[in-house]
Amino acid sequence: MIRPVGTVLVLLVSALNTGAQSPPQAISTYDTGVGHGNPTVPTAQSELPNSLSGLVLTWDYYPPARTVIFHALNNSGKDITGYSIVIRNKLPDGTMEKGGWTASGSEMLWAFVRMQMAKDAGEERVRNDIFTAGTTRDTNMTGFDEAPNFDVAVGTVFYADGSYDKQEEAVFKQMLADRQNRLLTMKKTNEIIQSALATSNDHPVAVAITELAKGAAETMANNNSETPYDHLKVGEVQMVIQNLKNLQRPSYSGPQKDKAERDRLTQYLEEKEKEVELMTPHCHLEIALKQ
Repeated sequence: MIRPVGTVLVLLVSALNTGAQSPPQAISTYDTGVGHGNPTVPTAQSELPNSLSGLVLTWDYYPPARTVIFHALNNSGKDITGYSIVIRNKLPDGTMEKGGWTASGSEMLWAFVRMQMAKDAGEERVRNDIFTAGTTRDTNMTGFDEAPNFDVAVGTVFYADGSYDKQEEAVFKQMLADRQNRLLTMKKTNEIIQSALATSNDHPVAVAITELAKGAAETMANNNSETPYDHLKVGEVQMVIQNLKNLQRPSYSGPQKDKAERDRLTQYLEEKEKEVELMTPHCHLEIALKQ
């Protein structure tokens, strides 16, 4: 049985010169273990696997479903926390179309962090949603009226040990930028919570919420300009605000339900600081991406 796994991100997209075929409409990723569970027989396949280090990539075309399925085999001997697939259209003379390409990626770093947190907490059953060594993941792209004529390559791979391989610089930078921005947002929200605990004896959660909302508002107002909250991902901040509001509720039923507000916030901060610690080696802040 094929089951959907993880989050698929369309990282960079420009028009594919698809000729008679319709443009791709949707992308989804499945974990099929070793081998695949496709119900029909493909009429076209990639001739040779296109690989980057330990990630081997092939594809099949299924006419009834108008679908191309990309098969990524993790042959690296290491677990993978993120990777991208780069697709370039071929011209009739066999050369690659200039400028027309699509990159799709699967980001599993957050799943890796949650898995490590669960292990550290001593949980007996830990869900594993990362790309385990020796397994295969399938990515579906629909909307093809005929077998496509394109070249498929692995753009970048991030491993669970913090290392990475890259072939497409632009795709690597965009995946890494997303990781860095999320990490820097987490660091900033943690600083705000820590400051609220240090300056407010009575209602530190309310103080933290006010400052977080201010940061999100400044980010939206200033767009990409330099501000003290330049790296904040607004969606991430809003999630933290909602989490803190839950801590305030009299009906709160979480593991800290019998604790005072300050103690709840302190434990929440400790968990978030642990998440930052686990994420940091995978975000490579030593690589400056902002020009």
